[in-house]
Amino acid sequence: MKTTLDWVKRNTRDVASLSRADVLRPVLDGLTVRLDGTPAAPSVIGRRRKIFNTAIECAVEKRLLPVNPLPQLKWKPPKTVTTIVRIQFEATV
Repeated sequence: MKTTLDWVKRNTRDVASLSRADVLRPVLDGLTVRLDGTPAAPSVIGRRRKIFNTAIECAVEKRLLPVNPLPQLKWKPPKTVTTIVRIQFEATV
């Protein structure tokens, strides 16, 4: 258990660092991709952002952050591109 906690301590940032835009932007960008690296659906990105915002609000409530930095940050999720493959079938009589 102690080794796990030591690993977490070495490999995570302090919550207060989320008030910096250079830390917050990569976190938001990470919400836009699936675990396999492919783009997430817009509905998934929106849901993840709402959950992240709730976590930030909780950090503000617990005084780990002075204010929620998300409203001040100019960030939009990337546009998703949908490709439609058309397949033509020939009628056989």
